[in-house]
Amino acid sequence: MKPKRHTVELAGDGFHITACFGADACEHRALNAPELPQRIFDALTELGVGETLRQRIGSTLKAHNIIKISISYCPNACARSQIADVGLIGAAAPNFNPECCIACGACSDVCREGAIRLDEAGILTSIDREKCANCGACTKVCLNGCIVDASTGFRLMLGGKLGRHPRFAEELTGLRQPDDIPVLVARCIKNYLKLAQGHERMGDVVNRVGAAALSRPDSE
Repeated sequence: MKPKRHTVELAGDGFHITACFGADACEHRALNAPELPQRIFDALTELGVGETLRQRIGSTLKAHNIIKISISYCPNACARSQIADVGLIGAAAPNFNPECCIACGACSDVCREGAIRLDEAGILTSIDREKCANCGACTKVCLNGCIVDASTGFRLMLGGKLGRHPRFAEELTGLRQPDDIPVLVARCIKNYLKLAQGHERMGDVVNRVGAAALSRPDSE
């Protein structure tokens, strides 16, 4: 029997956190950080997001005023992180040692992006980094341990939304470690609340100043 899968939903004052069930039972997860949703919830509660939003917008917060935070534990992004105000997507960047490759072909078979390069003998020679989605699937099936996770973490993206003028979130460079994310997410939202004009959503602010500006400590 497969483990029961739970999607996490945490509703705070002025924000809402959704996380896929990857931390519980999903075989596709790139990394495991089951405590992350609650830690982000605690950081944003301490920040007082709802009160700040009401001071700027008014006493009643509508659905589109609520800041959405979405956590997906692999690049499949089942929690739709690309269209959230703050999106997190788990990633596992692979590295490999061709000297121990036994030419089983398992890595090539499992790679949905066509990023694995094998020579005529079936030996792994390279990984196309532009095609690689950093899902970690190849590391899980490698029979001889030739492919390993060189680095794991979360991709961070800001400013996604639907509505009248939908947009995909803008991704910041690099991978963030779970321990660093609650403070970083709180910083991005604090800077958004500081820089937003009128009823601007985070996507509007990102359009004006860029996602990187929201992540800088000196924007506070």
